[in-house]
This record gives sequence, C-alpha cells and structure tokens, in this order.
Amino acid sequence: MSKIDDAKEILKELGLPAAQQNEISAYTLLALCGIKPRDSWSKASRASLKVSKGIMAFCKDIYKKEYAPNTRETFR
Repeated sequence: MSKIDDAKEILKELGLPAAQQNEISAYTLLALCGIKPRDSWSKASRASLKVSKGIMAFCKDIYKKEYAPNTRETFR
C-alpha cells in the first residue's frame, strides 16, 4: 500500500467526511507529519507548515506531485 493510500485510510479512520478523504488531504497529512515515501509511520512528527511554501513544496519535492499555484485554496 502506498503512503497516499495509508493516509487516506487514516483520514477515513479519523472520521473525516468523504469529501476530505482525497489525494490532496492525504498529501497534506503526509506533509504535516513529515512522512516520506519510504518512511515508517512511526517516524511521524508534527510540523506547522504554510500552504504554498510548506505543504505544496513538500508534495513537489518529496512526492514529485506538483500542483498549480491556483490550487492553494483547495488545500485550505
């Protein structure tokens, strides 16, 4: 199972609405926990990140998933 799938399952188990159990929410969780593709979930930490230069940069740099700047509002 990929980290994205893991993160979606965690969001589901936390009881988030179905609309928030998506790829962007999964990437946000991974960024806020500092989890890279090969990391164990036991390495999770808590990070305070801004949307553009934090979460979106993490997605681009770590998961090679780039979002357009105008999707910033979708992350919020």
